[in-house]
Amino acid sequence: MQDTRQVTTPDSYSLRYTVWSNPNRKATVVILNGVMGHSGWMSEMGTALCETGLHVVGADRRGSGQNEEGFGDIQSPASLYSDIDLVTSCELASAEPLFVIGWCWGAIPAVLANRHLSAEITGLVLLSPGFFPSSCVMAAAEAGLTANVSMTEAVLPSPVRLEMFSDDPLTLDRLRQDRLKVVQVTKRLLWTAQKMTVAARSACLRLKCPIFLGLASDDRAVDNGRTQTMFSELSVDVDIQFFDGPHGFVLESGLDVAGRVGNWIHSQLFRVDVS
Repeated sequence: MQDTRQVTTPDSYSLRYTVWSNPNRKATVVILNGVMGHSGWMSEMGTALCETGLHVVGADRRGSGQNEEGFGDIQSPASLYSDIDLVTSCELASAEPLFVIGWCWGAIPAVLANRHLSAEITGLVLLSPGFFPSSCVMAAAEAGLTANVSMTEAVLPSPVRLEMFSDDPLTLDRLRQDRLKVVQVTKRLLWTAQKMTVAARSACLRLKCPIFLGLASDDRAVDNGRTQTMFSELSVDVDIQFFDGPHGFVLESGLDVAGRVGNWIHSQLFRVDVS
């Protein structure tokens, strides 16, 4: 069952997020989106994962999706971590395994939140992760960072263009009509995102949980080569799988993604039960 829930943060922000709830849950899965997207883009994958016995949470950032106040902005890394921890704490059952899925730039807080969550993460799923943006995305971000605009006004274009998510005209039309996507961002968001991305690369080297790494076969938003190199050097178990299509493969292949990710999550749960 898909549902929209709301929680009030310590600084009185009314934070809305999406839940796909299964009464026979075996674990909780928290999904973190990239800069432009929101939990609505994860509907097919979230529903399919839920049907395998998982409690799935689409933890939209403040300033994204249904959270209109401060749209296109990130107040600070600390507030982002606090919001993720609050939503996770609201949805995670006592002593329940926790998996975190980070898509696109959402992989950055997924890795960094490992140090800020009250609960221990059982496994990480990183889909088209934005650890190493492509040259065109980096150029767009740099142009925004040097623009002569206010730090807190969402007037700069998102560095990741809509056309990078899909080659399918119907999918692109659907995304263009989506009023909840973030197409303009603040200079503060770009600065915060850049700072957190650098920190996340270092944090990856300290990860202790298993990782599912899903890469797009034709990703024009991130550098797959550098991403693979970094994750191949980690000491933890990393399952690298490729999905056909560009950066937003989850939008058109949600069932395939859910199938592979769900199988991996349940394999990790089996290992936990055996141990």
